[in-house]
Amino acid sequence: MHYTPGYAYPLIVWLHGSGSDERQLQRVMPMISMQNYMAVAPRGLEMPEKAEAKQPCYGWRQTDEIIQQAEQRVFDAIALAGRKFHVARKRVFLAGFDAGGTMAMRIAMSHPDRFAGVLSLCGPFPAGRTPSATCWQPGG
Repeated sequence: MHYTPGYAYPLIVWLHGSGSDERQLQRVMPMISMQNYMAVAPRGLEMPEKAEAKQPCYGWRQTDEIIQQAEQRVFDAIALAGRKFHVARKRVFLAGFDAGGTMAMRIAMSHPDRFAGVLSLCGPFPAGRTPSATCWQPGG
């Protein structure tokens, strides 16, 4: 709402929870702010173990292949937002719910220079495959 092209907007990249999709952002953003922020939400990857569901089910499994694809989707979403709108490149935040929160933490720890902050709601701290894990583990 009220987009001003001359203002560099902070960007929130939202990673939805398991079993949801990018439309979860439509419910989340009004609770954060409808002004002075922009947000984008890439879709998670289809979860084949949920193939019996009537609708496709998306999520962020913590495998090497999915982590790599999730990173690419996040960076593609940031690039797309930057092409369409005036984004403050130093004010890009990652946020997510459930497995999306875990993936947000994982990506932010792998690329700390690319994000101003990260938020995980109900997402466990990443275990394994984490570049900075030893810094965050108890006694580490």
